[in-house]
Amino acid sequence: MSQLQRIAITSSQLQQEQILLTPQQQHYLGRVLRLREGDRFIAMDGKGKWWLAQLQGEKAQILEPLTVETELPVSITLIVALPKGNGFDDVVRACTELGVAVIAPVGKRSHFLKTSDHEYRIRVGDYRVRYEIDDESQLVQLLQCKHRKDVYRK
Repeated sequence: MSQLQRIAITSSQLQQEQILLTPQQQHYLGRVLRLREGDRFIAMDGKGKWWLAQLQGEKAQILEPLTVETELPVSITLIVALPKGNGFDDVVRACTELGVAVIAPVGKRSHFLKTSDHEYRIRVGDYRVRYEIDDESQLVQLLQCKHRKDVYRK
């Protein structure tokens, strides 16, 4: 299913179990994608509905509706330092595209608890996150992420 080509349609193009293709869509499917009559493709309405369709001249026959899982199977929380200027808008945009569930902005290093030269800890909700910062390579390595009630138990 992942190898099928996709096109965007409007809801007005849906007629019972068929899709009325515009001349531009016909050109795109036939000339650009080189699909022939009987070939299958995916039609999307831009509102979350997808259909498996089969090309039939100026129309397409809807074979079946498709269910699309758009949410990730895991919840991602990103702890990010506040950039200067309007850079946070770009961070939010990129995180949205990647499927990040929670963005936890943090301030300067003075807001973190420093446990050694390069090791820090910060509270994120009910969790305590321990991490290490390598200034030379600009890498942050996650050392531990536990619920606050469990993090200090031996």
